[in-house]
Amino acid sequence: MRQTITKQARPAPSFRAPLDPAARWRRLFAQGAVSLALGVVLPAALYLVCARLGVNLAPAIYAVTLLSLLIVAVTTWVQALLSLRRLTPPATTGELPPATALIVAYLPNEAATIRATVEAFLRLAYPGPFQVLLAYDTPRDLPVEAELRALAERDARFLPLRVAHSTSKSACANAALAHITGAITGLFDADHHPRSGGFERAWRWLDAGVDAVQGCPVVRNGAASALAAYLAVEWEANGAVCHDGRARLHGFGFFGGSDGYWRTATLRRLRFDPAMLCEDTELSLRALEQGARIVVDPALVSSELAPVRAAGLWHQRLRWIQGNLDALLLHAGPMLHSRRVSIRQKLGFLQLLFVNTAYPWLVLQIAALALARLIGGSTLGVGWAALAGMCAVLLLGTGPAMTLGAWRFARPEVRGHARWFAAYLLLASVVDTPLKAFMTALAQVRGVLRAREWVPTVRST
Repeated sequence: MRQTITKQARPAPSFRAPLDPAARWRRLFAQGAVSLALGVVLPAALYLVCARLGVNLAPAIYAVTLLSLLIVAVTTWVQALLSLRRLTPPATTGELPPATALIVAYLPNEAATIRATVEAFLRLAYPGPFQVLLAYDTPRDLPVEAELRALAERDARFLPLRVAHSTSKSACANAALAHITGAITGLFDADHHPRSGGFERAWRWLDAGVDAVQGCPVVRNGAASALAAYLAVEWEANGAVCHDGRARLHGFGFFGGSDGYWRTATLRRLRFDPAMLCEDTELSLRALEQGARIVVDPALVSSELAPVRAAGLWHQRLRWIQGNLDALLLHAGPMLHSRRVSIRQKLGFLQLLFVNTAYPWLVLQIAALALARLIGGSTLGVGWAALAGMCAVLLLGTGPAMTLGAWRFARPEVRGHARWFAAYLLLASVVDTPLKAFMTALAQVRGVLRAREWVPTVRST
């Protein structure tokens, strides 16, 4: 039977797209124009004015930007090399504990896919007691809710939980914590389908003293569009290089919001912060500050649906970038002052903080220097050859490393499409890096303006 819970939490912003689409796009365009003005036009004007006054800033800015590009490129290659050796979870001889799969959904957006997701989890042959808990919110009654209640009546392992007055994923997850029966909890988005053996493998890590283990999802609808094919390769690259390699380098991993397994006691103690755009990053940082261990295991696999249209991807990634930045800034002091965070982990955190704050503006200085050189000529002190060399470092520093990492460890259903990897290599080098720099700068402008709407990602079946 469906249960309805009213959760009292501290006030949180409404993330459910408060603006109509036209107004939202107009505001995004204005914010983007401000970001380009701050990152490109005004610096170019400053370089030209200073050069004419006899104080040429351009060579120093060029040197700082080039050094930053080199550091990020070297770091990316190191992460790719570190990911070549896969970790194996420790063996365990104890009995498997009760487990819970917690699925969180904004149901109007997931109505077409949620039943298939629940049934995929119910098909798992977990050897111990197993619970599938769906925590969802919806502003109106939907026909699929009757289907979910009927499914719960047929299978006692399934509990659909409608959370009243929720406006965020965090509120739904927090409400579900009181109803979890498993000692370990796997958290999943509503479009994720699990692969067999995930809970058993995750328990080997948790039984060895780890607090959480993050898997690496695979895109299952890569053939749906050219964009989805690109994202299928990007997800493989993220799993191999950004998630696994970075965890090896920094000494800590992050919970990514889905396909992550936690000790239930740890989740209940920490809970999610409903005021965050990216509650997963904030939870990870808060756990690390308290001495928790989070590892990344790419062998923990679930499949998900990638956005098939550019608009959906834009809103999704902008929210991720802005939410990660909010969490990093919020936890900068606690992370750096915590005695439970090692020096290695603090250095890793500082590197992430730099990449998410200063680095995007430095990348935009390539365009600013080029604009100033175009207008001011040789008086700028930075030639076209030097700018071309800096562009080469930007474009070739990360794209090839990400592509090689993706190819080395791609799952068979993705690796069988060589053209996807060729397209990813080109786009990741030429388009993705500068575009992400612009989006990160835009996210900072939006943060200053307190623009925090959450546009749900449209799902395709």
